[in-house]
Amino acid sequence: MPNPPFEPELDQPIPRRVRLREGLGAGWALWSPRLFILPHTVVGVGLLAGAIWTTLLFRPIEAALVWWGIALFWNAFLFLFLRSAYWQPWRQRMLVRWGSPVAGIIRTVERWEYKGTNVRVTYEYAVGDGGARVFKGSMKAAVPEAATVQVGDVVTVLYLPKRPNRSLVYPLVAYKAV
Repeated sequence: MPNPPFEPELDQPIPRRVRLREGLGAGWALWSPRLFILPHTVVGVGLLAGAIWTTLLFRPIEAALVWWGIALFWNAFLFLFLRSAYWQPWRQRMLVRWGSPVAGIIRTVERWEYKGTNVRVTYEYAVGDGGARVFKGSMKAAVPEAATVQVGDVVTVLYLPKRPNRSLVYPLVAYKAV
């Protein structure tokens, strides 16, 4: 795998300072779902408290099972939103902050149009001395740079040295090192 020159902002010591990329408008796009989820999370906690309370209070288990069913359904549904609003951006940010750069090759690109160009890329990268271990990864991206990605492009991949299977394609994430 050829070694491309990495982006100059990745040459700084770890942990890097990280910011959102310019022009994404991602500040509002990131915080509006979080503000929407907040009261729903409180409802989820209340439903779990109600399920515990009815389990301790009522001996006929049917009443408690109804509470547990509603609480588990609500919180499982809410988890999907929490994952996209909190966990995925946090994981991308941490990989940009703590990740080690290495060259990677784009293997597949799937494009679709929904509020701009979106892509799902599959990529490979080698880790270790002389590329001892080859890993595969995939990710979705909606940044403007995603429109120009082609199969066979050599890109910068950031991975965690302690967990090399956790990675991302640096030009396609919403965050950048500053």
